[in-house]
Amino acid sequence: MTELGQFLQSKREEFGWDLEEVQKRTKIQKRYLLAIESGDYGDLPGAFYARAFIKSYSEALGLEPDEVFQQFESDLPKPKQEAVDLPSRVEQQKTRTKERKKKSNYMPAIFIGLFLIAIVAGIWAIMAFPSGTDEAAPEEEESMNIVGTTPDEEEDDEVGDDEGEEDTSSTEGTTEDDDEAQNEDEDEHQRTRR
Repeated sequence: MTELGQFLQSKREEFGWDLEEVQKRTKIQKRYLLAIESGDYGDLPGAFYARAFIKSYSEALGLEPDEVFQQFESDLPKPKQEAVDLPSRVEQQKTRTKERKKKSNYMPAIFIGLFLIAIVAGIWAIMAFPSGTDEAAPEEEESMNIVGTTPDEEEDDEVGDDEGEEDTSSTEGTTEDDDEAQNEDEDEHQRTRR
């Protein structure tokens, strides 16, 4: 039996309490209270719980736990040292900070690279697929020339020749049909280019 165990047992007996009464007041199982009084801390679930149980037991007896811990420090169970040394929080934080800095150093370069790729893709798209307004202007000029009458045709119309009128009308009809066919060919050509 340890000095701490004897001290707590004698205080408990001064109150006239048995272990069941202390169990009701502290909510600590009777077997753990016996282990504390006998100094068998190995029967307790761990050093942390042993200290917590001793604190609750002391408070139930009206004692100041800090004073009990100071007085019987040599009897208190010592927490086991971890076999594996874990890095301190400061070291872990430094490691995380370094990793974040590495990531943040690459981010501007990535954004600049993506921006340049977008610019190059835009220029390529403009060069590969020119807008339809530039190509439409020459086509309109061609169609105007085909549909429009030449000075020779105007002279034929003035003469009033029946044959000339028939020829002109048949030529104009043919020209309009040819113009529609040419426009369809050009539309189809533009679709295949896209």
